[in-house]
Amino acid sequence: MVAQFLLFGAIAVAAWTEGPEVSGGALWATIVGFVLLADGATLAVLAFSALGFNVTIFPKPAEGSLLATEGVYRFARHPIYGGVILLFVGGMLLVDSLIGLGLAVALVPFFWAKAEHEEGLLAHRHPEYESYRSGVRWRLIPFLL
Repeated sequence: MVAQFLLFGAIAVAAWTEGPEVSGGALWATIVGFVLLADGATLAVLAFSALGFNVTIFPKPAEGSLLATEGVYRFARHPIYGGVILLFVGGMLLVDSLIGLGLAVALVPFFWAKAEHEEGLLAHRHPEYESYRSGVRWRLIPFLL
């Protein structure tokens, strides 16, 4: 959790500091940034909604939690992480921060590893997780990652 919030903080600092620009303010970066930001927000909200009271900030599933397999969880096993990645990448395109964009892209391997760790915990807590995992191809972002 500490590493995650440090990475989030580094992205925020990069967004507010002067540095190399991604596009020089090009319209394509604004459009792509807005689309990714909106898609990320939508994905995260849908994932939070599907989890309901099972939401926890820790990778370990809460005691008595239910395995989420409906909604966006039919398409990706960790869509909140995917939503966060899209939010940050889109945001960094909007503010035109190359350093921030690099840090946002670094969220992919970070959340990939975190999801892998979490999947071991989920399999331990929920015996049906292995079947679910084998039936849902995408780990973070539906139809992409």
